[in-house]
Amino acid sequence: MASDGRHIADYSYTHRANHPFFSGLRPLGHDGVLTNHAPWDHPWHHGLWWAWKYLDDVLFWEDRDGFGGDRRALGAAVVVGHQTAHEGETLVISEDLEWRELPRGRILMTEQRTLRLREDAASRSWSIDWDHRFLSRDPVRLGTTAYPEHSWGGYAGLNYRPARPMAAGEEIRAARGLEGAERIHAQAVEWVSLTGYVDDSGLGDPDHPSSGGVILAGHPDNAWGERSAYAVSAGGKSFGFIALAPLMHGDRVLAAGEPLRLRYRSTVIGDRLGPGELAELASRFGDAE
Repeated sequence: MASDGRHIADYSYTHRANHPFFSGLRPLGHDGVLTNHAPWDHPWHHGLWWAWKYLDDVLFWEDRDGFGGDRRALGAAVVVGHQTAHEGETLVISEDLEWRELPRGRILMTEQRTLRLREDAASRSWSIDWDHRFLSRDPVRLGTTAYPEHSWGGYAGLNYRPARPMAAGEEIRAARGLEGAERIHAQAVEWVSLTGYVDDSGLGDPDHPSSGGVILAGHPDNAWGERSAYAVSAGGKSFGFIALAPLMHGDRVLAAGEPLRLRYRSTVIGDRLGPGELAELASRFGDAE
């Protein structure tokens, strides 16, 4: 809930999906919804969410048998501890997760996750800082569908599925002045954004529609130094999609007892911003702890 009492997001960490997710994202400036939850084409897309693809060939991305090339079994990121608190005006969500193989419940990896939600009145934006600390008692392979062997491969990480009406007016931008999904896809960038026109905003008119979207930024101290972008345009597909995908260019093996920390920021905006404005908002994550 925003400081003015408006409802700006839903957060689910129960068994509604096989991983926690944000849906119903709204910007501070209007009431238009910016996310698509469980769409017909990919019902395992859940608005704004983090997910691995495979852990030791256990599938965590899709949530049903027969989809996604489930090599060995399905898995779920199960929240076993959940707390909320306030640090000043920042809402802090602290969670313990177990990445389990189903149905027998074998734990492949544990995670301590901290989410920090805050508003920025000056830019009329709000953000979620994602801090993931992973650990496994045994060696574990973090895998995904291979790219570029499969042009659509490489996905796993922090993901944003926009509301379908945002295909109108869609703009996908990234650091270093990159524009368009084809130029951005698989590039190592500090941030990537997707914006478009928004329905049911309560503002605007047909000649001046409301806009909104999300910026995804990776922390400069992330493990592996990897912040590769995944980008799909609704112009060439039935949907738009962006992600920061740490396995875009290959699998990783996490040694037994080796900690893995990954940090990201998702910034929710309700305006059509230029490249310089997007870059300025994204750059504020550089000193995030």
